[in-house]
Amino acid sequence: MGQMSCHDLKRFLFRVPARNFVFILSKDFLCVRLTVKPVAPDWSPSENQIVGLIRNKSYVTLCLNFGAGLGLFTALSTLFQQILCPRGYFNNFSGMCGALFIGAGLVGAALAGPLLDYTKRFEDIIKISSCMTTLCSILFSVVSGFENRRTLIATSISLLGMFGFSLYPSCMEASVECTFPVAEATSSGLLVIVGQILGVIFIVVMQVLAQPMSASESRNSTCKTNSLSTETLDFTISNFFGSGVLVLFCVLSLVFFFHPELKRLTAEKKAAAQDIISAIRNAENDTSSVIQNEITE
Repeated sequence: MGQMSCHDLKRFLFRVPARNFVFILSKDFLCVRLTVKPVAPDWSPSENQIVGLIRNKSYVTLCLNFGAGLGLFTALSTLFQQILCPRGYFNNFSGMCGALFIGAGLVGAALAGPLLDYTKRFEDIIKISSCMTTLCSILFSVVSGFENRRTLIATSISLLGMFGFSLYPSCMEASVECTFPVAEATSSGLLVIVGQILGVIFIVVMQVLAQPMSASESRNSTCKTNSLSTETLDFTISNFFGSGVLVLFCVLSLVFFFHPELKRLTAEKKAAAQDIISAIRNAENDTSSVIQNEITE
């Protein structure tokens, strides 16, 4: 067979049918796939981390505490108008309460962050904030059932927002501390997920527990009814239900079951101590080398 020129080679390659080219690629791909050994299925690291979180008693307690608080705040911010209008409060006052709730919460969260960084007293700050949040929730549940109590309602809702939202950075930092070395996104993200789920449950249950008001009780109501609902609802029992859940999860569970071990802080202290020891040893070795050099000279 004679030698094939470069021109003849190009003509031959271009004459190869496309289906043969595809077949060659498919055959090579299948050969590569068949050479890969099957691997038994195994749990991913994230699944192992979630199992570890569920087995962590301090984290579960913290998760219920934070979730109940976030769930109640979500429900209140959704139902403010329905809670206040049966007692004669107009929509502008309900909107102002919502603004005070969020604004005071921002102040509380801004103060809690630096305080945590300075003192590192996660357990004490969380327990104090939870107790104050529960007391403010009970106060709001009481005063929201009366007419012409705008100052007390605005004060109670502002305090509830300030102490309640201060739990956000506190619980986030505490969750990272007591679950170290679990990824921060996993531990803090699960807190938010639980809070959102409980928020939906709070909204549904509080609306179910709301009681119809008689005509005499709702004479000063500013609620606007529609064709689907012709009754004015009283949310007093619903508010006390939310406060009762806070008492159960945010006070009793924290006092008796929340004793976190600050694993990340302990690891940082050990690492810092190890660095100091290494620096001292290096300094001693350098000093010994200098002395030996001087003696040799």
